[in-house]
This record gives sequence, C-alpha cells and structure tokens, in this order.
Amino acid sequence: MRKKYEFVNDDTIEVDGITLTRIRSLVDIPCVVTAGDLGGYLEDEENLSHSGQCWVGDNAWVMNNARVLNDASVSGDAEVMSDAIVSGEARVLGAAIISDSAHILNSATISGNAFVHGKSSVGGRSLITDNATVNGEAFINGNARLLGSSAASGFCRIEGNSVLDDDCMVIDCASITDDAEISGFSVVKGNSVVCETAYVSDNTTIDGNSQIMGSSHIHGNATISGFSLIRGEADISSNNNHLVIGPLGHSGGYLTAHTDSEIGLRVNCDEFSGSTEDFIQWSKNQIDPRSEGSIEWISSMVSFIEARPSFMKYKSDIALVRDLLRPRQTD
Repeated sequence: MRKKYEFVNDDTIEVDGITLTRIRSLVDIPCVVTAGDLGGYLEDEENLSHSGQCWVGDNAWVMNNARVLNDASVSGDAEVMSDAIVSGEARVLGAAIISDSAHILNSATISGNAFVHGKSSVGGRSLITDNATVNGEAFINGNARLLGSSAASGFCRIEGNSVLDDDCMVIDCASITDDAEISGFSVVKGNSVVCETAYVSDNTTIDGNSQIMGSSHIHGNATISGFSLIRGEADISSNNNHLVIGPLGHSGGYLTAHTDSEIGLRVNCDEFSGSTEDFIQWSKNQIDPRSEGSIEWISSMVSFIEARPSFMKYKSDIALVRDLLRPRQTD
C-alpha cells in the first residue's frame, strides 16, 4: 500500500510525556490536502490509516491507540487519544476532545469545545458542539444535536432530529428521539422517553418510566416521574398540573391526567388518550366499575381536582365519572 504521508522528524510536540510528530502529505487528497502540505501530529503510523481520504490536519493530534480511518478528518486544535476511533466521514474539529473508547462514525461532527469519552458512540449526521459532553455508553445518532453545555451519559439514546441545549442532562437509560427538544437545566433520567415534538425546558425533571409524547411542553419546576404518560398538547409547569394513579386492578396499568392546552384535561393510559368525556365512554367497556382499581382511580381523581385550585374548572367532568359509576358500585 502506498503511503500517503510521512513524518517531519524535526517538528515534534510532547503531550503527557509522549512525543508526537507532525506529518506531511505525499499525495493529493481531493478537497483535503495537496502533496507537500503539512498536517497535524501523530504518535505513530497506527494513528492514521494510509487508506481512504482520512486526514489529521492543522495542529490537531492523535495519540495512544486512537485511530483515524476511512474518510474521517481531525483538524483545528482537536485531540483524539486513548482507544478512540474516528471513522466513516466523521469530522472532529475546533478544540474538541475524543478519548477513552469513544467511537465517532458515519457523518457525525464534533466541534467547538465538545468532549466525547467513555464508550459512547456518535454517528449518523449528529452534531456535538459548543461545550457539550457525551460520556458513558451514550448512543447519539440520526440528526441529533447537542449544543451549549448539554450532557448525555449513562446508556441514554439521543436520536432522530432531537436537540439538547443549554445545561440540560440526559442520563441513565433515558431516550430522546424524533423532534423532541430538551433545554434549560432540565434533567431526563431513569427509563424515561421524550419523543415526537415534545419540549422539556427550564428546571424540569423527567424520571422513572415516564413517557412524554405529542406536542407536550413540560416547563417551570415540574417533576414528571413514575409511570407518567403525557400526551397531546400537554402544558405542565408545576406538580399541580398532573397526576398518576396506579397500578390499577388486575392489569396493573396506570392512568395519567394532566392539563392540555387543546382539550383542558386529558386522561391517558396505554390504550386511551383523550378528554374526560371520551374517557367515560371508553371506560364503559374497558373498566370494571366494581373493581378496586377503578374505585381507587375515581376517588383519587376527585381528591386531585379538589386539592388543586387550577383544576377546579374540571371538577364537573370528574363528577360525571363518579356519578356514572356510583349506581354500579352497589350491584
């Protein structure tokens, strides 16, 4: 195999006691370098493949067992170290740092002061920039964007066209996908899922097995946890705007009620999402009114409405459910 670069032995730098040597191109790489152009710094030839159009340029450096492969590029003042791999058509530039066993692949871009480490994987056409951090075994793919000082770690998945911005954190096994956006100082953790066009902002915490879907907007200081199922046009700004009841009956299912900018009060479960009136009709064939779970839900919902001034306008809706079931409870 023909070599595409050589070392410039009189141009070296030292990083952590290891000497890195600048490279010089021996061939033209279209749209990248021409023969004779200087590149960045390597510890040895294992750091940059002689195959493909991959390149390390400017003052960037690659060391330890890190490798740059295929048509990937590392430039600017970027640093790639440890056992990290940059492959495909991925780009690492600016002052970005890639370390540990992180893998940057496909057409992903890491720029700014971004830091990707651990066993994380960043692929697709995703963008990690500014001061964003990816750690653990986080999986970033699709057209996902991590901006500001956002952080993804643990076993989380950030996919689709989702956006993380500001100082938000996505950790544990949480999943952000579709066109969802997380911003502010929000934290999404546990096994939570935020998807579709949902927007989580401010100081919100999403935890447990929560699912935030539809065009929901969770903001303020709200905390969504447990088995919450938020759908539709939810507008939740505090813990007084939603309730989760369960497990109910033999199915062990959960019911969530929350404010909704379109229909006022929305009731959700795995099989249903809609207004209180629609829930009444649905429940006639789905819920045994004599079951302990159903009675528990109704009494809890009534207490929920009465305890929250912002929900008082929905009290009549809940009364419909209570009145519908009262005669059957004496059967």
